[in-house]
Amino acid sequence: MKQTPFLQFFNDDIAVTDKPKGISTHAPAPNQPGWLEYCQESLGVSLWVTHRLDKETSGLVLFARNPQAAETIRQEFILNRVKKVYWLITDRSPDFHHPVTVKGNIEKKGKTFIFTPHPSGNSETLFIPIKRNALFQLWEAQPLTGKTHQIRLHAAHLGIPILGDVLYGGSSFPTLCLHAKNLNVLNLRFESHPPIFFERMGLLYHKDLIKILIDLDQRQRLFGFLKNRKVACRASYWNEDNFTFILDILGEVVWIHCYPTLPKEVSLFQRKIEFLQHLIQRPIVAQEKPNLGQGNTSSATHEFAPIPENWEIEENNYKMLMKKNTGKHYGLFLDQRRTRKYISDHAHDKEVLNLFSYTGGFTLAALKGGARQVTQVDLSRKHLNWSQENLSLNGLVDSKGKIISIHDDAMGFLKNTSPKRYHLIVCDPPVFSRLQNGRVFRLNKELPTLIQLCLRKLHPSGTLIFSTNYEEWSEFEVANKLQKIVPDSFEVIPFLQDLDTLWIPHGRSKIFIIKKRTSEGRSH
Repeated sequence: MKQTPFLQFFNDDIAVTDKPKGISTHAPAPNQPGWLEYCQESLGVSLWVTHRLDKETSGLVLFARNPQAAETIRQEFILNRVKKVYWLITDRSPDFHHPVTVKGNIEKKGKTFIFTPHPSGNSETLFIPIKRNALFQLWEAQPLTGKTHQIRLHAAHLGIPILGDVLYGGSSFPTLCLHAKNLNVLNLRFESHPPIFFERMGLLYHKDLIKILIDLDQRQRLFGFLKNRKVACRASYWNEDNFTFILDILGEVVWIHCYPTLPKEVSLFQRKIEFLQHLIQRPIVAQEKPNLGQGNTSSATHEFAPIPENWEIEENNYKMLMKKNTGKHYGLFLDQRRTRKYISDHAHDKEVLNLFSYTGGFTLAALKGGARQVTQVDLSRKHLNWSQENLSLNGLVDSKGKIISIHDDAMGFLKNTSPKRYHLIVCDPPVFSRLQNGRVFRLNKELPTLIQLCLRKLHPSGTLIFSTNYEEWSEFEVANKLQKIVPDSFEVIPFLQDLDTLWIPHGRSKIFIIKKRTSEGRSH
C-alpha cells in the first residue's frame, strides 16, 4: 500500500488519518471529493467512517478497514472508551480560568443545532485552559459524548465561542480555530500537531499571514513538504490591495507568481517573504506577471535568497527538471498533476499523442504508465530539448522508437494526412502563441478547428483530454463550447481536480475528458 503523509496508522482494521481543514468528511458534490473519498483513492483501499470532523476542523479522523471493525469501534464509542482531545482558540475572556464541564441537550432545529444546559443531558465536554495572551486564549476540550457541533455549542455556552465560528457567536476570522489533536482508541494513542498559530498565538494578530499559514498547513498534511524536499504542489493564493500572489512549492525552491508585479512597498513584502522562507525552509523567488499570464512575454524574477540554476522535483514515480532562467515558467504546470496521474493509469499499451507538449510531463506520465508509443509535438525546440532532459533524467533512453518528438505547431501536425490514430490524445494549448511565418494562434478563435482536428486523429475507442487555463472562460463556458463542437455521439466530462487546485481556483486549468458514449449512455 502506498504510504502518504496524512496517514498516521494503518493495519487490517483501522486507518488513522490527519485531515486538513477545508474538506468535508463525505463528498459534498459529485465532482468534489470528501476526505473519505480522497483517502480511499490515495490509499487504494475501502474505508468505513466511524466519526466525523466538521469541514473547517483539522486533525485526526479514524476510519475502519472493514464492517466488523466499524462495528467494534461503534461499540467503543457507545461505551465511552474512545478518548478525544481538541484544541480551540477564542478571543473572549471569561470570568474564570479553571477547568469546567458543560452538560446538556443538543437538538437539531431546522438546519442548525441548539444547546440547552441540563445535568443529565445527552452531551458533555470538559474544558481546560492552557494559555493566553493579551487577546487570545487556548483551551483544551475533551468531549465525553459525540454529538454534532458539540464542542462548538458547548464553548459558545461557556462564553468562549471559537474564533471563526460565526454560526455560534464567534468572531469573524479566516478560519475556524478548532483542531482534533489527540485520539485514544483500541489501546492505541495518536497525536496530530495543530496549525502553527495554535502554539504561536502572536501570529493571530497578523490576519494577512493567516490565510497563507492555513494553506501551508493544508499542504503539509497532504504532502509532507517539510520532510520531503522533492515535493511539488500549489501551496497558497492570496490578494494584497491590487496584487495577486500564487505560491508554488517546487522541491527545494518556492516560486511566487506576482500578478501583475511586486507590491510597491517592497520592504513590507520582503519581511513576509523572509518569514515564509524561514517557515517553509526553502529559498523563494518571485516572478512578476505584468500581462496577467495571458501571453508569452518574458517577466522579471526576484530572488530573495540564492536558488540553483536547475533542480529536480518528484511526482508519482518520475522526476522532472526545473529551471529558473527560462523567462516565463519553471517547467511544470502543477494544476495538471491529477491529469498526469490519469494518463499514467490509462496509457498501458496505447498510442499516445501529446500536443503542445512543453517540457514533456504528459509524455513522462504515459511512458511510466506503459504506453506503447508516445508522439509529442511542440513548436519550441528549447522545450523539446528540455523534454529530452526529463526523459534522460528518468532513464528513458529511446532505443525502440517508443518516443517520437516532432518540432511543429500542433495545428499543422493535426492537418497532416497520416492515417495513424491515437488511443489517448492530450491537448493543453496556450491561450496565445506566435507561430511560424508571422502567424498567430488564438485559442478563442481556433478552438472549434482544434477540437475537430483532434477528433479526426482519435481512435474510435480513444479518449481526448482537453484543458485550458484561459481566465476569460469559466469551466461552465468551456464545457458549453466543447459540447457544441463535438458530435452528439461524444460526451464531455469535467475532470475531477486535486484538492490543492480545488482550494486555489485562481489560475486553475479547466480540464475535460472527451470520448464516445457507451451503449448505456455514459462514458467511463
